[in-house]
Amino acid sequence: MKQQISEHDPLRIRVETAMTLLSSLYRINITCLYAEEQIEAFCSLYRLHKVQRYFQKDYLASACEEMKQTRIYHINDPFMIHFLLFTAAGIPFILGPFSPSLLNRKAAEDIFAQQKIQNLEADKLIAYHDSFPYINEKQALDICFSFIHTINPEEPQKEVMQLQAEARSEEPLQDTQVVTSNPRMLEKRYIHEEQFKHSIRSGNARSALYHLRMMEQDTTFYKTKGNRLENERIGAVIDHTVVRMSAIEAGLPVVVIDRITIDNIALITRAKTVDELLQAKEDLIRSICKAILEMKTQKYSAVVQSALYYLDHHYTDRIALPALSEELDISENYLIKKFKAETGVTPTTYLNQLRVRQAETLLLNGSATIGEISFAVGIEDANYFVKLFKKYNGQTPSDYRRSHTV
Repeated sequence: MKQQISEHDPLRIRVETAMTLLSSLYRINITCLYAEEQIEAFCSLYRLHKVQRYFQKDYLASACEEMKQTRIYHINDPFMIHFLLFTAAGIPFILGPFSPSLLNRKAAEDIFAQQKIQNLEADKLIAYHDSFPYINEKQALDICFSFIHTINPEEPQKEVMQLQAEARSEEPLQDTQVVTSNPRMLEKRYIHEEQFKHSIRSGNARSALYHLRMMEQDTTFYKTKGNRLENERIGAVIDHTVVRMSAIEAGLPVVVIDRITIDNIALITRAKTVDELLQAKEDLIRSICKAILEMKTQKYSAVVQSALYYLDHHYTDRIALPALSEELDISENYLIKKFKAETGVTPTTYLNQLRVRQAETLLLNGSATIGEISFAVGIEDANYFVKLFKKYNGQTPSDYRRSHTV
């Protein structure tokens, strides 16, 4: 078999992160086939009928052994189910199954006639076919190239081989048609990407954003083809994974990275315009770089960094220390003690100060009522908000607004 991934290998983290992100965004699975158990599990999960040779363990294992690392094999099985077989960093993967077209009853009956199948119902085949994501060939290849680039930016350019899987074929990867395909990742991007990763590790958001924009320019021609929004979304997954890996290399605690990236991946998934996607990427970079700088300059522990991030980004919500400590998997007393030792204040004091600072901004920018501002900063009781504000400022919110407004 090909190269295996040890449990603690950084490559394993890159692989699992990229697979999870692509699956969550496109509902398409990428399976690592580095061991016989993975191949057997894949075949057991997806095989419907014996005519599907690539879903037979020995046949797929032979294909993994025989495939060339300079090729991506686009395979179309007898049931019009597609998948891509390829390697990245010497490891075999399979992307899919997916379907580029819908299957109706007439098409199912034609397949049965062609393959001489009598023991399968059309409705069962249609339901099987419909269980896979609808993705066209170009989208699948774009996702594949993105995944390969994420796993190994130095991967050589690959060509695409189209294979029509025959039920009786004894040659898993018999050449039928080879299509040269540009992976749409220019060499200039790699140079900027290395500088981009260095900037992230250093916590330098300005430099990281500059190199991100240079990377975007280097692949502009790629993003003008097809659906630009989806191309940008795929690009966002690449950048998201690179940022995450750079943050891990910088020593940022995984619990902090998870808090930042989980929120961001939701923005990427919901984005309806290219501008929203680009903004989500830039927000991710700023948040990660800020956390890295705080780690380097203030040396906060993973627990305190995680608590700070949560409070900074959820101060508008109702926050209870028992719930926060439970989410961090520590006791409330330990959280208070640890937080105060590193920041000089308790979590409650930090939260109150943060809410008051945000309220100051709202009071000086706009005409919202005191009650509206109180609610906007996470305090439902306006009377309590007034008392809290006066405690830290020596003035009521109304007096503060009047004394700071010309």
